[in-house]
Amino acid sequence: MEVFTATRRTFLSEFSSIPVKVAIVALTLASRLIGIYAVLASLLLNASLLIYVGLWKTPLRVALAWLFTSTLLIAINAALKTLTVEHIYNLIYGYTTFTALYLAIATTPPQHVRRLLGFNVLSLAYLLLDYSIKLVSDALDTLRSRGWTPSPISVKYALRAFATLLVVRIEEVEEALRARGVE
Repeated sequence: MEVFTATRRTFLSEFSSIPVKVAIVALTLASRLIGIYAVLASLLLNASLLIYVGLWKTPLRVALAWLFTSTLLIAINAALKTLTVEHIYNLIYGYTTFTALYLAIATTPPQHVRRLLGFNVLSLAYLLLDYSIKLVSDALDTLRSRGWTPSPISVKYALRAFATLLVVRIEEVEEALRARGVE
């Protein structure tokens, strides 16, 4: 199940592509200062690269949620007569930034981060993020194989169970690190 990591090995999956991914994220962040056409060009580039590496389902789902939320925010602002082009621009920029960060994180395995940064808090946090996403993916696969259908109440309980599993795992990792002399 495609949730978070790239489904195809491409040039973006290689360690040598880290500067390219950093440049994509930096250009996406800077596009806000350049203008709406730069933001839209960044969105198009990021979406194209996500499709190229085989990660189109998750951004599509997020786009649908983003569309619902954005429509709600635009409707509220329109009703209150506070809607400006800047509000819509910020909503588009937010989704564009998500696509750039998603592309960078999904195509960078924890080994690359550790090789680049060494063994420190940032590489451990990235490893924990990767582990958390895999934990959610495995839990969703297990629930679906048992006939679970998502509903607001069941999602609430599933998130609670996930949070509990994650806290237990963090405590286990902390204990293991302390046993090895890491403070």
